[in-house]
Amino acid sequence: MSLKTSYLFLYNCLQSLGWSSVLYTVSSGVILGSPLPSTALAATPAVAYLQGLAALELAHASLGLVSGSASSAFMQLFGRNIVLFGYVLPASLASSPVAAAPVLSLYFAWALSEVIRYPFYALSLLGGCPGALTWLRYTAFIALYPVGIFSECVCVYLSLEVVAPMLGERLGVDVGVALPVGTAAYCAFAYGYCGVLLYKYMLKQRRKVLGPVDRAAGKKKKA
Repeated sequence: MSLKTSYLFLYNCLQSLGWSSVLYTVSSGVILGSPLPSTALAATPAVAYLQGLAALELAHASLGLVSGSASSAFMQLFGRNIVLFGYVLPASLASSPVAAAPVLSLYFAWALSEVIRYPFYALSLLGGCPGALTWLRYTAFIALYPVGIFSECVCVYLSLEVVAPMLGERLGVDVGVALPVGTAAYCAFAYGYCGVLLYKYMLKQRRKVLGPVDRAAGKKKKA
């Protein structure tokens, strides 16, 4: 195994373990009936750390360590981080009894998608990936992507009441109208346009990767 492959394998394993811990924290807290704000606060440090660490993926693409484009890596990283570091954390949404539920929904959707994505990448580096994991990689997003987008939009909306005056104080200007309007325009572009394009791309990739498998399964059923 080359140095590059070893590094990428370890990185994906670290992200896999980290997001597994987030998924466990969120799921166990909800199942055991812990207060939602307490559960959200317990998961937030790990989510912030893992999303910060994910900035390395932009370097991976820029340096040619992975086949993906730097622009694609930037869009994915920017979209999540602006929600987390620009709205959720500054507004302390995790501690709010009202906002804790959408925050947990957001963390759950992110974590579940990543405990599929990162192990898929790690095992692919070793030359093979179980069929079930490949199927999940190109299928789970169908449900998780809309859940994640809806949760992000709700979190952004709930945070505006806190973030707007905070930003206005720092800038020394009133952003009471400008920030909500700008945020709405960003959400329309990010989710209404870019999000739809990404969703269509993933569906296309799913047909490309799983199409032969689905057709083979259909032939077996007919036989």
